[in-house]
This record gives sequence, C-alpha cells and structure tokens, in this order.
Amino acid sequence: MGSDKVLFIKRLFLTAITTLLTSVIGILVIPIFTKGKSIEDYGIWVQITTSLQLIPLLISYNLPYSLIRYIAGEKNKEIIKEIVYSVIIFVLLSSIILNLPMAYFILKYTVSGNIGLLLPFYILLILTCMINVGINYYRGAHQITYYSFYMILQTTLGILGIVYAVLNGWNIYLILLTQVFAYGLTFIIMLIHIIRDLGIHIPKFRYLLEMLKFSIPLLPSVLSWWIVSASDRYIIGYFLGIAYVGYYTSAYMLASILNLLSAPLGILLPATLTKLYEERKIEEIKEYLKYIIKYYLIISIPMVFGISIFAKPLLTILSTGEIAEKSYLIIPIVAIGTLFYGLYVILYHIFVITKRTGLSAKIWVVSALINFILNIIFIPKFGIFGAAITTLIAYLVAFIVVWKYSLKILKFDFEINILPKSIISSIIMAVLLLRVEISGLSDLLLYTIGGAPIYIICLILLKGFSEKETSAIKNAINNISVLNRNRK
Repeated sequence: MGSDKVLFIKRLFLTAITTLLTSVIGILVIPIFTKGKSIEDYGIWVQITTSLQLIPLLISYNLPYSLIRYIAGEKNKEIIKEIVYSVIIFVLLSSIILNLPMAYFILKYTVSGNIGLLLPFYILLILTCMINVGINYYRGAHQITYYSFYMILQTTLGILGIVYAVLNGWNIYLILLTQVFAYGLTFIIMLIHIIRDLGIHIPKFRYLLEMLKFSIPLLPSVLSWWIVSASDRYIIGYFLGIAYVGYYTSAYMLASILNLLSAPLGILLPATLTKLYEERKIEEIKEYLKYIIKYYLIISIPMVFGISIFAKPLLTILSTGEIAEKSYLIIPIVAIGTLFYGLYVILYHIFVITKRTGLSAKIWVVSALINFILNIIFIPKFGIFGAAITTLIAYLVAFIVVWKYSLKILKFDFEINILPKSIISSIIMAVLLLRVEISGLSDLLLYTIGGAPIYIICLILLKGFSEKETSAIKNAINNISVLNRNRK
C-alpha cells in the first residue's frame, strides 16, 4: 500500500474517532435536556442550534470552505498567509455586521418570539463563523490532529456547560451563555495557534475575489442542503408546536448516526482528492472512490437494519417513554435517507476537485424544492412521520442526480454486487436480533456487538470480500486472539 494511502487511512481513522466522540457527546444532549428540562425548552434549543448550522455559512458566503480548495496543494507559506488572513478579516467584519439582524429575525419568527435571547445568540453566531475559519484551515493544511483537538474541545466544553446549567436549574438564556464561554475559549486558543503557525500578516485581499467566485456558487447548495436536512424543524414548529420539534429531533439525531461514516470522508476527501487531482493522479482518485463506496455500503447497510430494530428501546433509554412512543417509527426512514446522503457526500467531491460546484448547487436546489413543498403538504397531514418521508425522498433525489452527473465527469468502477450481498447478510443478522429483548443500555451494547460477527460471517460466505480482503480480516481476528492470550 502506498504511503499516501496509509496516511489517508490514518487520518480517516483519527477523523472517525473525532466524529464518534463529538457525535456521542452531542447525543448526550438528548437525555440531559429531555430528562432535566421541558420538551419545549429542548425544542427552543434545537431551533437555535439548527440556525447555528446554517446562518454562519450564509453570512460568511461559505468562504471558510474555500480554504480547503486553495491551500490544500499550496506550498508557498506567504500565499497561505495571504489567503488565510484575508478570509479571517472578511468573515469577522461580515459576521459582526450581518449576524445581528439575522439573529433578531430568527428569534422573533421561529423561536416563539424569544427576543430576550438575542445577545448570547448573536455572539454565538459570530464565534461559530470564526471557528469555521479555523476548522477549515486545519482541514486544508492537512493538520487533522489539530482539527480533531479543536472539534473535541468545543464539543466537550459545550456539553459540560449544558450539564452544569441543567443541574443548577438555569434557564435557556444562561445555558446559551455557557455555550458562549465554550465557543469563545475554543476560538481564542485556536487563533493563538494559527498566529504561532503562520505569524502575523496584514492581508491585501489578492485572492479574495477568486475565492468568492468559488464559494458563492456553493451557497445555493448550502442553503438547499439546510432546507433538506433542517428546515423541517421550523415547519414542524409552525404546524405542530415546539414540543413536536423535540420529539422529531430526538429520533432524527439517532437515525443520523450514520453520519459517523460520511462525516470523516467529507472532512478528508476534499483536500486528499484535490491534491491527487492537481498531481494528475486520476487513476488513484478512481481507486479511492471505488473502495470508499464499497466499504461505506458494507458498514452503513447493517447499521440501518440495526438502528431500525433497536429504535424504540434506544430512544426510551436516551430520552423518555413519551418521546420514544411518538417518534421511533421515523428512525428507519431517516436512517435510509442518511445512507443515500452519505453516498452523495462521497460523489460530490468529484464536482469540488473539478471546480464544477455550480452543478452541485443545482442538484440541491431541486432536492430542496421537492423537500419544502412536500413538507408543507405532508407535515399537516402526517405529522413528523411526513417530515421523515420527505427527507428520504430529497436525499434519494440528490444521490440519483449526483451519481448520474459525476460519472459523466469521472467514470470509475463500482462493485454493484456488494449491494444484494450486504442486504441479505443484514436481513439474517436482523432476524436473529429481533428475537432478543432489550432491558437496558448494557443489553443494547451487547447485542449490537454480537450482531457484527454474524453479519461479517454471512458476507464472507456470500463472497462479499475478495480473497485478499478475506485474508486480511482473518489475520486481524487472529492478531486480536493472540493479543488476548498474551494478556492472560
């Protein structure tokens, strides 16, 4: 295996661990809020955090993301300084000016008119904009260790603040202040590190226009992605009330656990594939895509089956019986949609490395229109179940279209026969797991771990792996056995 691939796998593993830790910490918000505060408070929290995903991207014109494209293959440190500091200054000024009216609008019209939350929400929006710059700098510079550190730091400080606030009976305003502290401390440490890394530089904004030409066409794509993945919370809140936002989001977050697979790829692939593309290593790019898709499906398909059959007990353990009863049925639907979204994430980077981001924007605009229109129709009639169905449809449309056009740009082989083999293996695993009863978190973990070898054995028997891959799996199992014997 080449040194580039080994490095990619190491970075992928580190990013996966980071995503796992931050996701687990994020999921802990569900029981902390639902068991310690009212479902209405949790609904307000969801609306605010949902806004923190989108507004900073729009306010900054998605410029932080362009750092990945423009510094990933750059060797000249002076050019990197100019690019990074141009983005820092531009995003800071833009966020200070534009975030205030945006924060007021969101609080007044989507968060039950809670204008009293304006100050902490406004500061959080600014800090999120600036943290996004730092995070994308580390991604573009291939400094994945620092990327992981700051992601874990921000998430850990945030959850500690929430725990402290809830245990002391603080209201939502004070809870937001704990997040201001967490985000602010993270950004200060990050900024000090960037200054030590690059030195001080006064930018002349030489590359800003070119970078904006790259990032602005992505804005419709970003907005449309947000409409598909998050706008249903606002529509649910409008038609059904803020409590149902809490019901829906609890189940949605658990179903979205499949993002543990696609998120690390979305972080690493832009810089990795851009570097290979600039070096004209097209065949290597094709090989990366072929095996990434294969192993993504091998892992994600049984995850969909597993999380679907354990949906109700998992929700009951992490939240309340009321929330589980009202929302567990949406988990399989959202999980399937998330699987298709992960495939989209992988293929989307073909557009990024070839600078055809406008095409991606058109795909998401179509998906967003479908999602928004169907949400308006389905949510009043079918409730949160209707929102889950529209999410699945939108992600499926995005995947089908991106698959069609990406293969026209860069055609590569795909092992299509892995699909039926993985599905059959997952069904066998699921049938066996359906016979068990879950009484607690320990049972859930035990049966989840027990289901994995059943699936792998079935997949090996169905020849889902090549001889080389099967041999590698057997060697890994033997090595684990040897290690266990040595410990004894």
